[in-house]
Amino acid sequence: MSTIFGAIFFVILILMGFNLMTWNFLQYDAYNGVVTSMKQRDQQTASENLAATAPGATGFSGNSFNITEGNTGGVSVTVTRVYIFNLSPSGSTQCSASVCIIDPASPVNCAGNGSCVFANANVQVGENNHNIRVTGLTIKDGSGYKLVLSWSRGRQFTLLLPLASQYFRPVWCIEL
Repeated sequence: MSTIFGAIFFVILILMGFNLMTWNFLQYDAYNGVVTSMKQRDQQTASENLAATAPGATGFSGNSFNITEGNTGGVSVTVTRVYIFNLSPSGSTQCSASVCIIDPASPVNCAGNGSCVFANANVQVGENNHNIRVTGLTIKDGSGYKLVLSWSRGRQFTLLLPLASQYFRPVWCIEL
């Protein structure tokens, strides 16, 4: 009788060890899956690259304008929020006391009128002269503005308006 109990006890110990090893492998696989997805996200984030297309902002009509961008990176970019700072409030006081925050989906009260919104936020790979339409603000008023575009993967792109012409010189151009 004791031999049978000893054999059952031994089988239980073997099964417990097998269950522990199986659980350990499952946890390690889950950890490796998270690490792999984080590496992939980091690689995609590193391959994002928006570039301003001269003149930077176009299509001024009433209280709307276009931010003209190009995607020179390896993945598409989705702009999730636009921040506008008035750096030299010579022509107006909008966005000078506090930053104007503009979201793509619902209009927000960014300049006191409650109707600031932007559209066309997805910039595809290799796309040039992509226009992100911003409505609710007039920025062609003689003031200098800093526009910050925030992307879905956490990166940001800064654009100063009006653009200086030397901003678009080729890298290989050297002045003596």
